[in-house]
Amino acid sequence: MTKGKYYIWLKSIPGVGEKRFLALKDYFGSPEKVWNASKSDLLCISGMEGSAAYILSSQFREKAEEYMNKLSENGIRLISIEDSEYPDILKNIHNPPQVLHVKGSLNLCEHSAIAIVGARRATGYGTDMARQLARELAFMGITVISGMARGVDTYAHRGAIEAGGTTIAVMGCGIDIAYPPENLQLIDKVCQNGAVISEYGMGIKPFALNFPARNRIISGLSKGVIVIEAGEKSGSLITADLALEQGREVFAVPGNADSNSSKGTNTLIKQGAKLVTCVEDVLEEFEELKNVRSKSNQKEELKGLNDDERKVIENMYKGSVHIDVISRATGYTVQKINTTLMMLELKGVVKQLPGHFFVRT
Repeated sequence: MTKGKYYIWLKSIPGVGEKRFLALKDYFGSPEKVWNASKSDLLCISGMEGSAAYILSSQFREKAEEYMNKLSENGIRLISIEDSEYPDILKNIHNPPQVLHVKGSLNLCEHSAIAIVGARRATGYGTDMARQLARELAFMGITVISGMARGVDTYAHRGAIEAGGTTIAVMGCGIDIAYPPENLQLIDKVCQNGAVISEYGMGIKPFALNFPARNRIISGLSKGVIVIEAGEKSGSLITADLALEQGREVFAVPGNADSNSSKGTNTLIKQGAKLVTCVEDVLEEFEELKNVRSKSNQKEELKGLNDDERKVIENMYKGSVHIDVISRATGYTVQKINTTLMMLELKGVVKQLPGHFFVRT
């Protein structure tokens, strides 16, 4: 019997808001112990006269059982803050979510997760940067976290998936709701390459008030937050503020000085956020994320390759790289690079991504 059921049950009781929920949990030790409490036990807490009957009623217990069955039918797991699968890094933030609805695999290492957030109405520059940074982070084994919103968030998830990496989407609605609707297929892909999570129950619509609370989970799960294109009143700036409160690193990708979509990010840089133009700017802030690929592994990968192939591979250590960048780095013509990359792909050493980008496998 999952502990999450007791959390859902207690939160559903009339008159038990967030404060009373926490008071009951603190007094009894857990929602499960509240479930097993007697009327006299409950009345020991001041102001419980009105709620005690509801807590003891079978009606809300049966509804909790029905809800758990509904979750199971939809392939959704409920993880409470007591469960071992609940990320430790999230427990330490202010007001951590008591339960998480999870679809997919929440196999998160707190030392290898970076969030990417930004404008919903992103420019081509913004979406390209989100995709590129996500690809390179994911290629290096770093989980990319975002919020599945239109624009920057969407391309961050896509980039991580394209690199064969892991990504986590934190929703501002129930995870049985595809929001935005055009991301239905992307949500399915994220579930296959990581997880979609939410503190909101099934059927909860994406109300505007849900998203600031959702943002604390995005930053809370991450070691750092990269902001790409944000206006002066962007929700991404809320995420950046929360990240600072939680002791996370804040990064910002600079934009044109006269662009409204970059006023927020440029202001963040003025205020001390680290300027980011490439993935190395992020990695150098985290010693544990450096040198993910050991030299011994690199040498092993170069066995069986000819000189041209070795030279190309040696210039692809930074994650996903555009063919023009490889050409400039090696001094080879694009035609020669094309031929060499085709041979490397046949050997299973590299993988081609959309837009003439390539990554080492």
